[in-house]
Amino acid sequence: MSTKKPIVFAVPNTTLDRHALPEMLRDIKALPAVDPNSFSGNSDREARYQRNLEAYRLYVSTNTPISEIQSLTGINTTQIRRLIQRVVSTHEDGLIQGLRGLIPDARVKVYRRKAIVESSTEDDGNNPAGAWRQLLESVPILKTWLDKEIKKRNAPLKKEEIREVRPIARMIHSNFLKQCKLLGISDSQYPFNQNYRGLRSLQQYIKNIEAEQFSHTVIRGKSVRHGGIWSDEDSFFDIAATQPFSVVQFDGHKIDVRLTISVVDPFGMETIYEISRIWILAFSDKLTKASLGYSLSLGENYSASDFAQALINSIEGQPQVDLTIPKLKLSAGGGFPSKIIPHLSYQRWGWVHFDEAKAHTAQETLDRMVRTLGTWTATGRLGHANDRSFQERFFGILETAGFHRIPGSVGSSPEDSVRVLADVGNDISRLIRLDLLEQVVYVLMANLNAETQGGLGGRSAIEAMNYFTAKPTFRNEPIPITRRGEVFLMRKEVVLTIRGRPGELMHVNYKEVRYSSKVLSTRHELEGHKLRCYVIEKNICQIRAFFEDGTELGMLVASRQWARTPHSLRTRKEINRLIKLGKLRVGDSDDVVVAYIAMKKTEAATNKRSASRAAAAHREAAIPKQHPLKSENELEQHNISDPANDIQDSVTEDAQNNEPIEKKSIKPTPMKIRSTIIL
Repeated sequence: MSTKKPIVFAVPNTTLDRHALPEMLRDIKALPAVDPNSFSGNSDREARYQRNLEAYRLYVSTNTPISEIQSLTGINTTQIRRLIQRVVSTHEDGLIQGLRGLIPDARVKVYRRKAIVESSTEDDGNNPAGAWRQLLESVPILKTWLDKEIKKRNAPLKKEEIREVRPIARMIHSNFLKQCKLLGISDSQYPFNQNYRGLRSLQQYIKNIEAEQFSHTVIRGKSVRHGGIWSDEDSFFDIAATQPFSVVQFDGHKIDVRLTISVVDPFGMETIYEISRIWILAFSDKLTKASLGYSLSLGENYSASDFAQALINSIEGQPQVDLTIPKLKLSAGGGFPSKIIPHLSYQRWGWVHFDEAKAHTAQETLDRMVRTLGTWTATGRLGHANDRSFQERFFGILETAGFHRIPGSVGSSPEDSVRVLADVGNDISRLIRLDLLEQVVYVLMANLNAETQGGLGGRSAIEAMNYFTAKPTFRNEPIPITRRGEVFLMRKEVVLTIRGRPGELMHVNYKEVRYSSKVLSTRHELEGHKLRCYVIEKNICQIRAFFEDGTELGMLVASRQWARTPHSLRTRKEINRLIKLGKLRVGDSDDVVVAYIAMKKTEAATNKRSASRAAAAHREAAIPKQHPLKSENELEQHNISDPANDIQDSVTEDAQNNEPIEKKSIKPTPMKIRSTIIL
């Protein structure tokens, strides 16, 4: 059964703090309710529900101490956290559970079967509980095929198209079984080991999918639906912003303008290539309408890493761009809040609201955001622009006031007159270069914060931010200083195994590349041990490693070919793909990333995508070799000022001298206390 999922909550896994709870959860009357009469005849269950409700009410709506709540209701801190988790979990109707989550023994999670499905007998023809869901979740490609068939079943014929119209469920079931066979499902497995071979579950699945589809036209015989199903859920997505940073909205937008990059060829002459259109990813405060920060993505689609970079810029402060275009300058009062009002940098956010694009709803992305910011995340419905109306208007202003005025603009649609008026044909010399567009975007975004707005009573976003943050009711909740030094949202956690045969350097493998260090390379007794490693996706030349007991091993550096030029995880995957296909050939002493960039430059003259990837790799190569997880002092302590050369040279020298390898132990760096402060 497919479940409608218009909204997703991510609950902060931090110390429980009632002041951090969003206003939505404090208004008990606004939450989905429970009918008290439903407990008739079960006084014990009703009493337990009332205790849960009272504990929840006291915690979110009053300042009653936890100890007093426990004495009144018998519910402790751990149980209150569990109740809050149940309240915000998703109900089968697509909304949050609300007060329904406080009902004792009520199931708030969808049942997922773990046991193997046994064969049914002649007398028992019913499918076991959860078997259908278990099948589709274990074989995602089968679910994708089935969903397409159901969608095609309800699609009207296209012009000159000839095919079977609305095939019956038994026909789909027959083809479904053929797909199961092709995917390697044996006769002893579900659905083949059941009497009806999953037919009843398939019929119910088709009904559920059709009930959720908004776009189908043919419904049950001659009935026709010309619009979507009526819904009153829109108001639920209008999360109220009570103060700055209580609700922050995000969206990504493809810039409507053609772009070029300038590349210097081997002869020292400049060549201009056209690249694909790029994305701008931006965060804005809902109450003050202030742009908090943004990032640009050069890919065909932006990834979770690009989303994280925009988030970092919005929290730490948007990096300043050097302006070289004559007469291009910031307006008086223009800029970004965290730069103009310094104490607003690293500010904790209440809600982060975005759509259901995969880059946003990836569990890893939500986990990083929630773990670091202690924020609540809500994903609206993909394709419902009204859920984030301000963000959509914001991009509309950027287009009409900026990008649509640039030669080479493609307009907002094929019918847009701007597309014709700004067309430069094949004369790409008149198109704006990427480095110049970066300056234009920075000034446009910063100056919009200085523009007066009717929705703010004639004030600018910066003025509104100053006004609200100066009020006594504003809760200044910065991220703890101990977390500020990490490029936390780009960090990816992986578990790697230490490898190395006798006479071989000890190492770990990540994305088909070996990583090692002076310490690890000689520790042969660690073979087979696990390391928990943290990867910075925008620069994977180095990774930071910890043992299973939590102690730090240190920085591990990629092999010489991969450590010379900074590159992202996305670029590494693309290079590995090209090498496997035989399209990119490199020698043992070649810099793989440089060879890749040279290849893309060669293709750039005839391929916009190649030009875009060359430009993206160029930007990555400009990242300093210093790993973002370490400060300069820490790098000096670990002796990795030039890590790639240090590791390779020292190990090579030891091997040439045939000296026995000494086992080294990790010792903590002693710290001297220079002064003591007594409070």
